[in-house]
Amino acid sequence: MALTYLTGNDGNVTFGDHFKALFNTWSGTVSRVSTDITGFADAGKRRRLGVIDFTGSAGGHMSYGVADTDPGLTTMEALNFSDGAAATFTVAAGCTIVADVVISSVAISSDKNGDATVAFNFEMSGGVVPNATWAES
Repeated sequence: MALTYLTGNDGNVTFGDHFKALFNTWSGTVSRVSTDITGFADAGKRRRLGVIDFTGSAGGHMSYGVADTDPGLTTMEALNFSDGAAATFTVAAGCTIVADVVISSVAISSDKNGDATVAFNFEMSGGVVPNATWAES
């Protein structure tokens, strides 16, 4: 396989059967808690890393008029999604991140110029590190 540079055109995100939108953007941050354990005798900082976290948001355009297009607001699925569910974040074919997430907030917007968007803010749940798959050959 030749070296290929990624663009956002091939991206996608799915939250299982929940939270529908014509997604056109997502971003995620993998982080670890850093705890300062510096002692009185230390001349410089001393830190230990804690657990991994994965947080971010995914957004796009809302749709309606046919079955299974509700973005999850009419039944407030966010309340029923409290234990988390698998979400798949795709950069391109063969390049994905799968993580159990909870939806911590949903933001909707309607603009006179035509945009009717929705954004889902997520946080990792389930105690399992996200699984990244990356096409290398």
